Amino acid sequence: MIRYFLEKYYKKTKGYYPFFKYCPNFYKDFFLEKRFFDSVGYFPCFDNPKTFNEKLRWLILNEKTELKTKLTDKLQAKKWCQEKLGNDLCAELYGEWKKFDDIDFNALPDKFALKVNHGWKMNLLILNKAEFIRTKKNQTRKMINEYLKINYYDFSLEPQYINIERKVFAEKLRSIDSSSVQEYQVHCMNGEPKLIEVSPSKMFSIFFKNPCIQFYDLNWTLQPYTYYWKYNNKQVEKPDFFNDLLKYSKKLAEGFSYVRVDFAIDEGNIVFAEMTFTPCSCMIAFNDKKWDEQLGEMLKLPTDL
Repeated sequence: MIRYFLEKYYKKTKGYYPFFKYCPNFYKDFFLEKRFFDSVGYFPCFDNPKTFNEKLRWLILNEKTELKTKLTDKLQAKKWCQEKLGNDLCAELYGEWKKFDDIDFNALPDKFALKVNHGWKMNLLILNKAEFIRTKKNQTRKMINEYLKINYYDFSLEPQYINIERKVFAEKLRSIDSSSVQEYQVHCMNGEPKLIEVSPSKMFSIFFKNPCIQFYDLNWTLQPYTYYWKYNNKQVEKPDFFNDLLKYSKKLAEGFSYVRVDFAIDEGNIVFAEMTFTPCSCMIAFNDKKWDEQLGEMLKLPTDL
């Protein structure tokens, strides 16, 4: 009987939040594998993982998460970056608070980004503080308070999210000039940069009509695969700061089997964004499974766990 109602609830939510929040532990693995299949078109094999997605999920099951939890917290990741690379790569932090009503808006500049530290797509752009306070403050209070109640683990059972102390914070707002809001996300495997994912900033995605995600190798050769959006073979110019991206990401990725080090560009300057250990919840729907397998060959799993 429970399985019957869970099946109906799964169809309603497609396995997305808040499905796993209410799914009994006994059924979580079953429905997670079902969602994996629905996302990428095959069931995962963890006894002999070969694809990129399978290996990322294997790491979830087998690697310790304490440091990953620390660095999944966007505020802790900032501190990590500052310790490793210095302050210049991080957007200026204006303040952090445990709840919305603790925010002193009088101390904030006219423009800023308001974010939470524990999830994805939970960012607000404040372009005019006075207008925001007059027209949207109460609405935003309700939204942020709802965000702070969410444990992101309940989205896809990614354990690094479980113990993050949830906070709201304000930082410097990056430029919204569409020519300068690309993101460069460096996929690092076994401590080495391997691929660079280039996309319009997710934070500013409302400004793009036909966004795309592209992958480049270390020679800045466009790769023949993508995910989520349609493939675009129009190559973007190799950035002047390309070598810096590789240097910074290698330093931050040291000691990890896999991590994606995310950078944004603000008026030509590199800005550290976050560390991502489980992109797309390890259910990346490539435009062809063979690319999932090819990337899987690049990632070597540890043998000493």
